[in-house]
Amino acid sequence: EAAGMGNLFEGRRLSGFGRRLSSTDGMLEGFFNLLDDIEWACESVELPSPDAVPQFYHAKIQVKHLHESPSEAYSYLFADADGNALTLAGVVKEEGSGRLFKTWTEELVNVGALTAYQSQYAMTPFVKEVRVKRGDLQVRMEAVDKIGYRCLVEGVEKSAMANAAGDKPPKIEFMGIENSKGMVLRHWRLYTLDVDSESADPELKAMVQGGMVPNVIDYFDVDTDPSEVFEPGQPYKIVMKSTVQGAKVYTEKVYTEIKALPAALEMRGVLEMLNISALDTPCALDEAVQNSASAKLLLDDVGYLTVTNRSIDAETSPAPPPSEPWTELPVNVKFNYDQILQENAADRDSPELNSAKASDYWNSILKYPSNEENLLAALPADFVADSDGNGTQTDGTRRLGMITDMGEDGSYTVEISEDDLEASRVGTVPAEHQPRRLAHDRRLGKKAKWRFTCKISSTQVDLKVTIGRAKMRFIVEYCHLYSPRSSKWAACSSGRHGAGTVVKLTGTGNGKDQLYPWPQVTSTMDGELVYDDSGYSYSPTLYGEITHQYVAKVYSGYGFSTNTRITANSKWHNRYGSYIEQVYGKSTFRSGKLTAWIDVGFYPQEPWFKKYKAWQVCAKVGYELDLMWTSAGGSWQIFCSNLYF
Repeated sequence: EAAGMGNLFEGRRLSGFGRRLSSTDGMLEGFFNLLDDIEWACESVELPSPDAVPQFYHAKIQVKHLHESPSEAYSYLFADADGNALTLAGVVKEEGSGRLFKTWTEELVNVGALTAYQSQYAMTPFVKEVRVKRGDLQVRMEAVDKIGYRCLVEGVEKSAMANAAGDKPPKIEFMGIENSKGMVLRHWRLYTLDVDSESADPELKAMVQGGMVPNVIDYFDVDTDPSEVFEPGQPYKIVMKSTVQGAKVYTEKVYTEIKALPAALEMRGVLEMLNISALDTPCALDEAVQNSASAKLLLDDVGYLTVTNRSIDAETSPAPPPSEPWTELPVNVKFNYDQILQENAADRDSPELNSAKASDYWNSILKYPSNEENLLAALPADFVADSDGNGTQTDGTRRLGMITDMGEDGSYTVEISEDDLEASRVGTVPAEHQPRRLAHDRRLGKKAKWRFTCKISSTQVDLKVTIGRAKMRFIVEYCHLYSPRSSKWAACSSGRHGAGTVVKLTGTGNGKDQLYPWPQVTSTMDGELVYDDSGYSYSPTLYGEITHQYVAKVYSGYGFSTNTRITANSKWHNRYGSYIEQVYGKSTFRSGKLTAWIDVGFYPQEPWFKKYKAWQVCAKVGYELDLMWTSAGGSWQIFCSNLYF
C-alpha cells in the first residue's frame, strides 16, 4: 500500500456490531510508516522516531470522534430537571462551538502479528467490545466480566483511504511547540493526499476536497514532561481531520499510557491481558471466510477457551444484548441499568460503575423516578419482571407508536408515524441540533407527514407507507406458518411449498406530490407489479407496470420531465405452463421538442426447465427531435449479452 496509508486508515465498515469506528485502528503505526518516504526540508528539527514506541506494547487510549448526526445524540427516554433531553452517555458537547463528540476508551495490545483492541463505551459500561486482528482477519466478541459472547472470525475491510498517497510521497511540516497539561509537546502536520497529483484517485480526491475524509494528520510527541510519566519522543496524541470549511470529519486519539511488553504474545496471552478466559458459545466463522485456511487457523487459536453455555439458561444468565453504543435501545439500557443497581447495592468500586456514575445519563435514572418509569414504559411487553419474577405488562408504545393485541388468528398490526416519534421524546433538543426537515417541506412551508403501517399474520405481511400524498404498499403472501396445507394457495395445499414459503409478492404505488413551488416540480407514482408462484406446478409469473414521473415547469411553455417505467409480462407454454417472458425498464427525458430515452430489457433463456439460470440483457439509447421544418432521431443498441446465475 502506498506509503503505509493502509495501516493508517485500515478498518471495517459500520456494522450491527455496535457501530464501532475501527477505521481509527492503526493510527500510530500508520503514521510512522508514512515517515519512511516524505518531503522534509528542515533538518534542524529531528523527525518523530518510531523507536519511541516499543516493539511490543500495551497502550490505553482516549478517543474523541465528531458526531455525524447531532439530532441522534440525544435521549428519547430521559430529561434533566429543566426538561431538556439528555445527551446519550459518552456524548460530550464542546464548549464554545457547541459541537457534539462521541468519546470512548480503548486498550490496545500490539504484539507484532496480533493487534487487539478492547473498547469500552459509556452507553454500555458493563459490555466491552473486543477485536483481535491478524492480517486481514479478526476475532471479535462482546465481553461481560471474563466471558466473551457472540464470538466470530471475520474479514477486515480496508477503507478507500488505503491508497490515498498515490505515487507522490506525503508532506510533513513542523508546526511548533505547544503546552498541554504541564507538558511541552512537538506538533507535526502530515498531508495525506496531494490533490494536485494526476495519479490521485479521482473519487478519493473529490472526497478530500469535499471535506468527507481527513486531509491532514496532526501528530504530537513529548518534548518534556516534568512529571516524568512520559519519556521524551513518546507519542501523545494523533488527530485526523479535514481543514475544508464546514467539514464534519474529526477523530482524536490521546495515548494516556504506553507500556512495553517483554516479548511477543500468542492469542492466549493477548486475551489474558484483556481479562477474557471463557466463551459463552463456541466461536464461529463468518460466512464470507468459510473457505479461508487462515480464518480456520485463527478460529483454532481461540479454541482453548472454555465454553460455558451460560446463556442457554436465559432466565438466570441471559446473554447481553448486542452492543449499540450510539443508539438508545431500551433493552440495552435496561441490561446496563440492572448491572449498575447490582454493583451499587454491593458497594463495589469497579471501573464500570465509576464510569456510569460519571455520566449524567445514568445518574438521571438513579436520581429522577420519572426517568426509570420512562425506561420501563419503553420496554417490550412482558420484558419487565417484578420481585416474584412474573412478567409485568407494558404498552411498549413509546418508541413503536402502536401495537395492537394479537387476534385469534395470530395477526397483529404495528403502526408508527413521524408524530409518534416526536411525541415519544421526553425532553427538548436544542434548536441547533434538531433533525432537518425535508428541503421541499421548507420551501413549501408545510410538513410532509409519513406513516408506516404493517399488519402481520400467519399467511401474509401487508406493509403500507405514506409520505405526504404518495402511497406505497407491499404485500408478501406465504404458506400458513403452522398449517401450510390449510392455505388458500394451491402451491401450499398440494405440498409443493412448505410453511412460510413465499408464493406471491405485490407492490403498488400511487399519488402525486409537489416537491418545489418554483420551478414547479411534481412527482407522480402509479401502477402495480406482481410476482405469483401460487399454482400447483412450478410456473411463476411476473406481470404489471410501475411508473414514476418527474415534471418540472420553469415558465409557461417550457420545462422538462423524466419518466421511468418498469414492465413485466408472462406467457403461456402449452407444455410447461406460464413463464416470465421479459422484465423491461425505460427512462425518458423530455424538454421542449427533444425526447431522449434509454431502455433495458431482461429476457430469460429457456426459463421453464432452466429455472431462470440464464438471462439475455440488452440496452438501447435513442432520441427524437421534432422541429417546425424537420424532424430527426435515431436509436443505438449499447450492448446485448447473456448473464448466468
